[in-house]
Amino acid sequence: QRMRERPEWGHIKIVMLSAKGREAEVSKGMSLGADLYITKPFSTQELIRAIGGFFPRDAKQDGA
Repeated sequence: QRMRERPEWGHIKIVMLSAKGREAEVSKGMSLGADLYITKPFSTQELIRAIGGFFPRDAKQDGA
């Protein structure tokens, strides 16, 4: 929530990883400013797929 209060940090994506997966807890995390809320256990591939949506598919790496 504090990060979302600072306009200069607005571009930063927040991913919450938690063992708490009830609807109320997920809603609270999202309302506090999370861009994504993932509950444990999760696979590495699941996490990569989930955060992959934050990046354009045709983005080129720096220096390319």
